[in-house]
Amino acid sequence: IAGESGSGGAVMTPKLYATGPASGTYNSNGNQIIAYAASGGGGGGGTSRDPGNPSANNPSGRAGAGGFGVVGIFTSDITPPFSQPYAVGGPGSAGSNAHGNSATDGSAGGATSIANLFSLNGGNGGNRTNTTQGANPGNPGTIGSGTLIAQQTVINANNHELNSISQIGNPADFTTRREGFLLSANAFATGGVGAEQSPGEVASQSGKKGALLVFDNGS
Repeated sequence: IAGESGSGGAVMTPKLYATGPASGTYNSNGNQIIAYAASGGGGGGGTSRDPGNPSANNPSGRAGAGGFGVVGIFTSDITPPFSQPYAVGGPGSAGSNAHGNSATDGSAGGATSIANLFSLNGGNGGNRTNTTQGANPGNPGTIGSGTLIAQQTVINANNHELNSISQIGNPADFTTRREGFLLSANAFATGGVGAEQSPGEVASQSGKKGALLVFDNGS
């Protein structure tokens, strides 16, 4: 990857790659970076079942799916010697199933960031169900700071469609509707599926982890 005008035409080479959860310090003696970044996807919510009358559960009572994380590309000039902490978001945990109304929500995916450059917030966890109705999916992640030069389409999670890898071409597979660049939409930032009450207790899924790949023109 060639550097932009003003960077001396130096070649951009990979200096850091990490998947979440991870943290550390990014150091560079270059003056320009390009970062491919993804925040973590939210976990799906858990579902509740009526212990006294399991057959009475609402068949449409799927728990909320986890919200998708943000995937995008960031570039910036930096002043050497550059040294800032970075973080890579982990996946949001799946909510637990339980009898009665004791199921739990999924948790949010973690943020991915390089301090003083950019921050991408993870997708929110899906809501739990009660014994009579379904629940809302988690909101997608947001850009906390910085400006992306390109970003994958942000998809709102849907409780009735798969948020994870499915058969190629299956319209229920959300990943077929996300364009990819370098960081696969199948492997990173996807929200987890919410649990389902009927026909049986189907466990929820955790979200997909975040990732960070940084190029710079330093030595």
